Amino acid sequence: MDIELQFADDERLRKIELAIVKLRGIDWARAGEVVPLSLRDEVLRGACEAGTKGFETRIKAVRDMLRNGRYKPAGRAKPSSEYLLAAALDGSFPRVNPLVDAVNLASLKYMYPMSIFDADRAGQALLCRLGAPGEDYVFNSSGQKIDVEDLVCLCALKPAFAAAEGAAEASTVATPAVVPNVSGTECGAATAKSALAWGLGVEASRSAPAGGCPSASYVQPSQPGPPPPASSQKISQPAPRPQGVPIVNPVRDSMATKLFEGARNAVIVIYAPSGPYEAEGRDIKAAAQDLAAWCGRAAECAAVEFASLP
Repeated sequence: MDIELQFADDERLRKIELAIVKLRGIDWARAGEVVPLSLRDEVLRGACEAGTKGFETRIKAVRDMLRNGRYKPAGRAKPSSEYLLAAALDGSFPRVNPLVDAVNLASLKYMYPMSIFDADRAGQALLCRLGAPGEDYVFNSSGQKIDVEDLVCLCALKPAFAAAEGAAEASTVATPAVVPNVSGTECGAATAKSALAWGLGVEASRSAPAGGCPSASYVQPSQPGPPPPASSQKISQPAPRPQGVPIVNPVRDSMATKLFEGARNAVIVIYAPSGPYEAEGRDIKAAAQDLAAWCGRAAECAAVEFASLP
C-alpha cells in the first residue's frame, strides 16, 4: 500500500503536524482483539477523572491550530475530540467497529482529533490543504453535509470512489504544493528507506492546464472603429478549482471513504498542534504508537510516519 502525501504551500498549515498510521491487510476475524474491554474501561475512566478542566490547555491549543479564516472551531464545528469527551462524560461513548473504536479511544486519551478512512477507496495520492469556498461533503448516512471552507482537510487527488460511483473526477488544476517533512517506521523498523517504500514523501503527480494562445486570422478594417468600452476589455477568468476531493478533517469524515467492516487497508490521521502550539503536540508520537499497537493486532502490518510543512 503506497501512500503519496503532500502539503499545499500554505503558511497556515505550519500550525499542524500529522501522524499517519497505515494498516495493511486488515483481518476482521481478529478485530475483537483490537480494543479489549479493559482498555476501553481504562481510557474512559481516565477521561472522566480528568474532565474538561483536565484537558483545558490541550483543547485550546487544538482549537487555535484549526482556527483559519471563516472556520471557527466552536459549537457544532468543534473538533471531534471534544465531542468524544462530552460523550464519555455523559456515558454515551460510541461503539462503531473495533478499528473506529480504537481511534475514538486514542482521540479521547490524548485529546487530539483523529480520522480513519478506507485507503483503497481514497486512492494513493493525498494532499493536506484548507477547504475552499463552497466545498462540502456528506458525513453521515442521513445525507447531512459539512462545510469545509478554511478547515484543514486531507484530500484525495485520485479517488477510487469517484470512478466507482461515476462521480466527477478530481480537478487536475495544480495547487502549489510541497513535499512534507517525513519521518517514520514501518512495522517497527525505523529507517528512511521504509518511509519511501510506503510512498510518503513522494510528490503526487499533477498537471496544469495547457497555456498559450489559439491561432486566429485577423483582417485590418478599412476604417478604424471606436475603441471598445472599458468594461468589454476585461475578461473574467474563473477561479481555479481546488485540487483534490476533501475526504477527512478534524471535525467529521466523509461517507465516501468511511471505514466499514471488510475493508482491507486503512489510514489513520492524527492532527496535532505544531508551530506556536507545539508544546501541546508533544504526545503525537505516543498516540500514533498506541494506535499502531492496538490496531496492529488485526493487521498484517502497521506503519507510523509523521509529516509537516517544511
